[in-house]
Amino acid sequence: MKVARMVQGKWMRLRERRRKTIRSVARGHEDADTRRRAQIVVALVQGKRVLDIAEIVQCSVGLVYKAAHRFLEQEEAAFADRREDNGESPV
Repeated sequence: MKVARMVQGKWMRLRERRRKTIRSVARGHEDADTRRRAQIVVALVQGKRVLDIAEIVQCSVGLVYKAAHRFLEQEEAAFADRREDNGESPV
């Protein structure tokens, strides 16, 4: 099954409030990586092709698939940055 269809199916099972939250994150979250992952999911739901999404969002095709699979596994938690446990930045 294509990843876009799987994402669309998962999206349809979400409550409207959660969909609205994801669309809000895609429009204007302060963290660019979080915003990009949400934009990828929203674009897949809209039926855009993976290659087109990668071009629009300025990322690799692999990142599109990775964001999609993370969403399928974790829903909204997939957008969070997982680097919080890396410790303090050396810079």
